[in-house]
Amino acid sequence: MPDPFVVHNQDNTIRENNVDGYFASGQEGDFLFGGGGESESLQLSITKRRVFLFFGLIVLGLAVLLVRVAWIQIGRGDYYRSIAEGNRVRVKPLKANRGVIVDSNYNILVQNAPQFSLFFVVADLPKEEDEREVILSGIAEVLEKPYQELDQIVKETWEYSYEPVLVDSEIDYEKAMLLKIKSNDWGGVLLDVVPVRKYLFANIGLGHILGYTGKLSKEDYEELKDENYSVSDYVGKIGVEKTYEEILRGKIGKKQVEVDFLGKEDKIISAIPPVAGNDLVLSIDLGLQIKASETLDKYAEMFGATRGAVIIEEVNSGQILALVSKPDYDNNLFASGISSEDYERLIIDKDMPLFPRAFSGEYPPGSTFKLVLGAGALEDEIVTKDKRVFSSGGIWVGEWFFPDWKAGGHGAVNITRAIAESVNTFFYYVGGGFEDFRGLGLDRINHWGYLFGLGEVSGLDLVGEEDGFLPTKQWKIKYKKEPWYIGDTYHLSIGQGDILVTPLQIANYTSIIANGGTLYKPRVLKGIMFRDEKRQTNFEAEVVRKDFVDSDVLEIIREGMRDAVIYGSSRALSGLEVKVAGKTGTAQVGGDKEPHAWFTGFAPYEEPEIAITVLVENGGEGSRVAIPVAREILEYYFQDKK
Repeated sequence: MPDPFVVHNQDNTIRENNVDGYFASGQEGDFLFGGGGESESLQLSITKRRVFLFFGLIVLGLAVLLVRVAWIQIGRGDYYRSIAEGNRVRVKPLKANRGVIVDSNYNILVQNAPQFSLFFVVADLPKEEDEREVILSGIAEVLEKPYQELDQIVKETWEYSYEPVLVDSEIDYEKAMLLKIKSNDWGGVLLDVVPVRKYLFANIGLGHILGYTGKLSKEDYEELKDENYSVSDYVGKIGVEKTYEEILRGKIGKKQVEVDFLGKEDKIISAIPPVAGNDLVLSIDLGLQIKASETLDKYAEMFGATRGAVIIEEVNSGQILALVSKPDYDNNLFASGISSEDYERLIIDKDMPLFPRAFSGEYPPGSTFKLVLGAGALEDEIVTKDKRVFSSGGIWVGEWFFPDWKAGGHGAVNITRAIAESVNTFFYYVGGGFEDFRGLGLDRINHWGYLFGLGEVSGLDLVGEEDGFLPTKQWKIKYKKEPWYIGDTYHLSIGQGDILVTPLQIANYTSIIANGGTLYKPRVLKGIMFRDEKRQTNFEAEVVRKDFVDSDVLEIIREGMRDAVIYGSSRALSGLEVKVAGKTGTAQVGGDKEPHAWFTGFAPYEEPEIAITVLVENGGEGSRVAIPVAREILEYYFQDKK
């Protein structure tokens, strides 16, 4: 038997095994089977260089692997630990009940109603598209929503978000039960009962006061995430809901839970309960608000108008008792997410129901501005109470005629009669002057306008207040490319031309006249009820400015307003049991449109409590449509209500 450690050549010569365990065959390290000539051979050749290279690659690979492991463990350890922990242990927010809102008599205006809501936890949804499609299709079928809408929610949410994202709310019981059964096998789908805002009185003007809550947008979330808001939270968008968001919201709670492989809650580890938000007490009187809304609707419809405003304000505090803008809207439409159809309907409505006319609408004030002009003229000693101006029906300046409303004029009138009968000629004189009579002039008219609160926001605690406009010479040159004429001053003196005010500003300066010279910051919030402390804090009246006009001057203006009710343009109010003082206004708007109808006044005359301002857009003469609105409201407040 041949020796296993030797190889026999064809010529029977023997070659010895080399020291490395390989057989020499003329080249170092070769291992040959077969001989020379034409016989086949199998050869394996490994050099030392290749061995070193092989082991070097192994070492390098191990080094790279170790660096990567170190980076994952140290550099990104917190991130991956949070993901891994998120697969098992989650910290879930516990929503706090939002504070309720009541009127001044503690009638509930806004409360929280428990509703079924559906959420996605996107990180727990299947990563495979076909599996996710099955879930989304099932939800779309139950909710009767387009599949694409649900898919878009998923795509817009970051993949590793464990925050619940709202899909739908106010789901009815039958659909909720069906979703509950199906969602037991759906990872990333959560059905929960959450409180949704319920606004109890629609279409009485409260929508513009209360506002509404809405889902956080991406921009909202980026701004508020550091204040413990989550992507599924609701936030006040406008109105009281927005202004007092911090008070109403409360403090969010937390619970730490273990979840199963579908992301469903398995066990509660720990919990911190939420703290409900505090409640708001508004200065709004619900009964008065309803009466003002219904009365404005009635007379506006009677005279073919659709838009207007009513404001009722406490003259000695600035608190708003009623604030109506017409048309209005049902803010419940926004409470859980308005449909595109409903939103489109509100947006395209030519009457703009979302627009809060009472404090955002800007209009020429008409003859109601004569109250401010008269006070300024008395204070600047342009006129006295006894100074008379003769009205013959208007004045001519060159080829231009500036008329009175009464053909033939009013004769010789002093300031109280000029207010009572709304005599234009008198205010042309005291505003712009005529012949040798010196008037206030543009700058002093604007000076008094600003002091009475025009040309600036009043500080109302609602979003969207406008400041109105007092024109200047510089403004006209810049924007109209023409100088200021004396005719512009005459128009301004009777509340026409380029001057613009809000109904709230008129109510404010009416309150100044009624209370003897104090401008208060108006507000709709009366106080806060603190739940944890079981107490209520009421706000002090905030003075903007006071004593800028002599009380005797304002007494003369009040006399003129009372005379307007006794024998002048507001005499339709003379039959009320309470003594009222007031001023009408008819503001021309140009073209073939009816003028805006105004009334502003206060009552009782001797000891004023409230100011009331009424606007009916394109309603015609103030005495025809605005006065009846004011009459019914005042009758309700002083007779029926009390």
